[in-house]
Amino acid sequence: MFDESNQKLQDCKLDKYKVLQVSAVPIVFEKLLLPLLETLRKNDFDVDLCCGKGEYIENLSARGFKVIVLPFSRKAFSLKHFLAFFSLYKLLKKERYHIAHFHTPVVSAIGRLAARSAHVPIIIYTAHGFYFHELMKPLIYNLHFWLEKLLARWATDWLFLVSKEDETLAKEKGFMADKKRIIWIGNGVDPDKFSSIHLRDEIRRKMGFTESDVVVGFVGRVVREKGILELVESFIKIRETNKNAKLVIIGDTLLSERDKKTSKKVRSLIRINGIEDSILFLGFRDDVPQLLAAIDIFVLPSYREGMPISIIEAMMSGKPVIATDIRGCREEVVHGETGLLVKPKDVESLVEALEKLISNPELAKRMGENARKRALSLYDEKMTLLRQIAVYKKAVCQI
Repeated sequence: MFDESNQKLQDCKLDKYKVLQVSAVPIVFEKLLLPLLETLRKNDFDVDLCCGKGEYIENLSARGFKVIVLPFSRKAFSLKHFLAFFSLYKLLKKERYHIAHFHTPVVSAIGRLAARSAHVPIIIYTAHGFYFHELMKPLIYNLHFWLEKLLARWATDWLFLVSKEDETLAKEKGFMADKKRIIWIGNGVDPDKFSSIHLRDEIRRKMGFTESDVVVGFVGRVVREKGILELVESFIKIRETNKNAKLVIIGDTLLSERDKKTSKKVRSLIRINGIEDSILFLGFRDDVPQLLAAIDIFVLPSYREGMPISIIEAMMSGKPVIATDIRGCREEVVHGETGLLVKPKDVESLVEALEKLISNPELAKRMGENARKRALSLYDEKMTLLRQIAVYKKAVCQI
């Protein structure tokens, strides 16, 4: 394996290899994959991006990436998928990419089929959490399970997984004939970006909070599967006995989102209960590390995750985390040590956890300190990048 991210492609036939990164929406590149994209360029790979319409295309172009927009849809069933398949197939045949690397479930399914049909030498799929999960009905679960397995077997050369649970499952269930091609890459952030705790008081003042306020934070898309409805419902109950509790929602609903209703329901709940002054909607932000410095407790009550980066960011910021007991979240959060795990879709469980940390600030502080230590030891993005670059270099030198 390669142990230096800047090692050149010395033993390969070409000086440059063409890579196409594919995602349903551009925000994935900007908010999640930018460290990988930049590291690939530093390691002599030519990187193009392919996605559907959405925010951040101009940002990515300004960074020097060629961004190709195709008619991708995030819906499970859409006639656009046929057009997307043939458009991507033509692009792959024309540009003759050496590697096609796919992200996001629906586009990855269509894309890998197009890449295999176009005879792309290396096809990589990063499952940022398999789409099937434990809360699904058995029939739906099995449908998605077998689809993922067939695509891994027939249309994937390397399978990257962010979650240890997914890695174990993929190997045990024989997702690929060669288990060595199932790679756990983990997830991580740059620790240096999460050192704004000394600015906490100043940031809180700018946000309109007082020292006595207990600020609960959420980072993510404002959609049902992120548990945002349960979070707001639990906050309404918390406010009955904790008038100094505040909620900060960092994120929004993407234009391409399938779920357009939840955001309206959330705002309606807030308005009906008259707590507009206690909840701050900030939308998508580029200063998340600074905003996390201002909160006291981080909450992510999702139904489905892979290895949530938002929890890692909160841990790196030294915050106690309340999360649902699901894949990924329970890998990151050590219950009772770095935070609390609660039942999915359970408002009362969430209320109980919030009350416990709000009423025990010393416990919350201790959990936050433990979370920071755990994040520093396990979730530095350098290791995640090294694991991926090692596979890239190994793969292209075998073409």
